[in-house]
Amino acid sequence: MNYLTNRGLADQVVSDIKVAGGRAMARQADVAGPAAVKALFDAHDEAYCGVDVVVNNAGIMNVGPFAQMTDDAFNRMIATNMTGSFNVLREATRRTRDGGRIVSQSSSIILQKPAYTGAYAATKAAQEIYSSVLAKKLAGRNISVNAVSPGAVDTQLLRQHGEEALRGIPEATPLQRLGQPPGHRKRHRASLLPRRRMDQRSKHLRERRPRLRMKARGVCPSNKALGGGQIAVA
Repeated sequence: MNYLTNRGLADQVVSDIKVAGGRAMARQADVAGPAAVKALFDAHDEAYCGVDVVVNNAGIMNVGPFAQMTDDAFNRMIATNMTGSFNVLREATRRTRDGGRIVSQSSSIILQKPAYTGAYAATKAAQEIYSSVLAKKLAGRNISVNAVSPGAVDTQLLRQHGEEALRGIPEATPLQRLGQPPGHRKRHRASLLPRRRMDQRSKHLRERRPRLRMKARGVCPSNKALGGGQIAVA
């Protein structure tokens, strides 16, 4: 479990994993630095004797019109979102064991393209290209490589820019709301769907799950767009 600044939150995630019966540890690393990423993977190999799954989701979100985007804000996003992701994926390519999984976090914003998100959207579009290329490169090792594109989720990453940055986003979704983090999602969903519809939906997902799992095992790269109800995935 890597973190950059929020050690308290990282420790909470580690605690939750252990309570659920898993093993975890927190380690600080700035993914923008190749040496730091290598040390992160070294620590994992020493503790757990190998890597089977890598979730590549470090990111910074700076938004604003092109004319107002500062060099520092732009360069920080490039360093973390593009260079940092490359550093993580390069190390993951070297270390992930055969049959493993590599998942990168993109964003549905690359499809919506709001006027003030050009630089951020470009760094997330890179995750799609990284994943597509790596899926082909790792085909012979049965390692699946995918990108996940969440919709607008009500987290600190989105709210850090104030209410003005949220204008129009909830209204662009069928349910007229932001996606909810895991701690709130179940309660919110229960208030929207009658019990009968929830049961039918669960049955539908159970019937589809084997087919979806078989697809995920293949080499073909895919992008899963999630959250916010902005994009439907068949």
